[in-house]
Amino acid sequence: MAFFQVFKTYYLFKKDALVLTGQLVGAVEPGMYVDLPREVNGPGPVPILGVEYVQFADGALPAITIAHEHIADAPLMEFCDLEGRLLAVSTTR
Repeated sequence: MAFFQVFKTYYLFKKDALVLTGQLVGAVEPGMYVDLPREVNGPGPVPILGVEYVQFADGALPAITIAHEHIADAPLMEFCDLEGRLLAVSTTR
């Protein structure tokens, strides 16, 4: 099992996707599932659309992208509630 430590969250309106930036712990790839916890009104495990590095003024950070269609069923989830959390990543739901 791998993990993703979330530093900051962003919503890309142009791509209709949620982007989580932070630190990878283990191998994380597109197609794997990241658990957006129900205790913060998340939908549970959702598929990762992409894994890439995002350039910031002070350096690059890994980021995972999640398509909006996979979080649409969790309208009460505040994206900022994911910040600071260590999210589990697995190959299955």
